[in-house]
Amino acid sequence: FDIPIVPAYYGEIPEKWIGFNYALNCKDPENTGVHFFLDDYQFERIWANPNKYLNMFRRFKAVIQPDFSLYRDYPKALQVYNSFRNCWLANYLIDHGINVIPHPSFSDADSHDWSFANYEPGGIVAISTVGVRYDKETFLYFAYGYETMLRRLKPDTILIHGEVPSICRGNIIHIPSFQSRLHEMDGRYEKKSNQAI
Repeated sequence: FDIPIVPAYYGEIPEKWIGFNYALNCKDPENTGVHFFLDDYQFERIWANPNKYLNMFRRFKAVIQPDFSLYRDYPKALQVYNSFRNCWLANYLIDHGINVIPHPSFSDADSHDWSFANYEPGGIVAISTVGVRYDKETFLYFAYGYETMLRRLKPDTILIHGEVPSICRGNIIHIPSFQSRLHEMDGRYEKKSNQAI
């Protein structure tokens, strides 16, 4: 498949991360990174008109490569198309002076040959674990894909958005997901309530 190669990233890692859906109103972009670990419809507009968002992205320290989904039950043609869109947009942003951290997405084992081939080895990569723990089969596909990514890409650092499963190894930096932050806030509220009683 003729999918653009995403260069390895060796730059700075932002202290904070927000989803693309909150980027426009961010008050501290110089210390913040933008991720696309969201439902696809929330950033479909970038594919339709990427030039519109360049000035906004330039305000941020880094952007994680867009993440159009590669679900296992999607037809292979749609998975390849979404992989193309992810890699094309990453290169478009890089060509316009934006720091882009690669997100080597994958689905099942059959996707590994054409998905991981789109990335230069080394550097910093980002992945998301949101949703992979809900189903045993999904988790097993994720675990196998994670090990394949380590073996083929040999990243120096892995940014993990969401929970960090015990099977994940490497130099990992955790990016809390919106769901995990809500869970943490619920825990604090419950603790304060119990202390009040």
